[in-house]
This record gives sequence, C-alpha cells and structure tokens, in this order.
Amino acid sequence: KALGGRKLEVVYGDTLSDVSQAKAVTERVLADESIVAAVGVGGSAYAAPQLPIIEKNKIPYILFGTSASLTEQGYQYIFRTTSYGGDTGLFGKAQVQFLEWLEENQGINATKVGIIYENSDYGISLAESNRTQVEEAGFDVVYEESYPIGLTDASALVANCKSSGAEAVFISSFPQEAKMITNAMKSINYFPVIVGGGGGFLFPEYATALGDDVEGSVSVASSSFDCQ
Repeated sequence: KALGGRKLEVVYGDTLSDVSQAKAVTERVLADESIVAAVGVGGSAYAAPQLPIIEKNKIPYILFGTSASLTEQGYQYIFRTTSYGGDTGLFGKAQVQFLEWLEENQGINATKVGIIYENSDYGISLAESNRTQVEEAGFDVVYEESYPIGLTDASALVANCKSSGAEAVFISSFPQEAKMITNAMKSINYFPVIVGGGGGFLFPEYATALGDDVEGSVSVASSSFDCQ
C-alpha cells in the first residue's frame, strides 16, 4: 500500500552458497539506493554475515533460515516467515510427531533416535530442538553427533549411528552432505527412518542424485520447491 500500487522489480544477488561471498554480495546489491526490501537466503550460515549490513541500511529483510539466533539479536529490520530451531522450535516438534504417527498408524516403532547435524547455527539450533522434543515425547536419544561444514566422508558417522541402535535419525544437512550420509547408510545396509530437518532434503538434486534410494526419507519443511 505504501508503494502506491507500483510494481516491484526484482534485483538478484547470488551468494553462490558461499559464506565468504554473502557479505560482499549483500553490500553490492544494497549499494543500489532504489532497493526497498529484500528476500533472503535459506541457509542460516549465509544469512548471518548479511544481517548487520541490512540493519545498517534499514532495509526490511525476510529470511528463510531456521537458526533461532537470526531473529533474536535485537535487529529491527530482520523478519522470518519460516519455523525455527531451538528448544521450542516447530521443526523438532513436527519430526517427533511424525514418529508418533508412524507408531499409531503404521505400527512402526522407532523410539530410539539418532541426531546428526551440521556444526553451524542451522544444525546446532535444530539439534537443540530435536533433543528437547524427543525427550519430552518419552523417546530415547541414543546417538548425537555433529560434523563440520564441508564433510568429505560420512562413513564413521553413519557406522557409529548404526551401532547405537538408532531406529530413526534426524538429520540436518545441506544437499551434498545429505546425499553423502544417505549413501553411507545404504553402503552398510542401514535403513533407519530418516526425518530431515529441511535444508538439503528439500532440494531437487537430492532426489535426482539418489533416485529410488530416497524411498523412506521424509523431511519437515516451511516451504519447498514444488509448493506454490
């Protein structure tokens, strides 16, 4: 309404999914004084370096990151439409509710839970939510492990998770790591219920790369590529 009915023109800035690029790209885009608002990245790690720049320029910014800390720093121009992690996050609650649904409706008893997550704001925030919600539901967290951004080998991570007896695994990963972990599970004939924490499990490339091997994997989501 404040724009008087004018149409919006979209100006793109590509961070290249590179944390080191996020700040420079944001500064370049916002150098255009005609910019009135911004809609941002889905990865919390890419969003974090953008926020001080956006706040300084007083540009309303709607982001999609799930890290609770993104909107808990006192910024006045940062908003989100998605759910978030943390101990009260809806993502963790939905993941546990899915396990309860499997037990009640499909007779699948998966109450021993493993938590695998990227060691970033995104992963840490969701792991906190997972831990809290699993325990409140009376299930057991039998395995919890983080991995560094840029993971190159998931075999030990997955082998340890299998050894723990985890019947369901909550995984917070971006596409490359999500594919790597799923493939590592298949390689040792480990087929738990996979409940992704959004991120890479929602990217088309995850399903394209793995084909039928994605059967049995589900994910929580605030939005997805095939939803309008």
